[in-house]
Amino acid sequence: MRPNGVQTVVNRAAFLLALLMDGCATAKNTPQQDYVWACIDACKAELPPQCNITGVNTDGHISSLCQGALANMDNFNRCLQGQYKQQPYAA
Repeated sequence: MRPNGVQTVVNRAAFLLALLMDGCATAKNTPQQDYVWACIDACKAELPPQCNITGVNTDGHISSLCQGALANMDNFNRCLQGQYKQQPYAA
């Protein structure tokens, strides 16, 4: 029996979802990402409560999301800069 058009689309979607899930499960951080995450962890107390770190790119750039217009990341950024100076990244 040949699958109909809807079944073919469902099968392809399931296959693509499985590929995506497998890729996410095997992805690992780069050494630079691990370094930046360690610096972020050391500065968590300075992160405003309405802000979340959403990710670190492979080149070390940090992505964050803050709720509200009054979020002040200055203390957190100063803490990160201090961490970077105290323990420079060794490539």
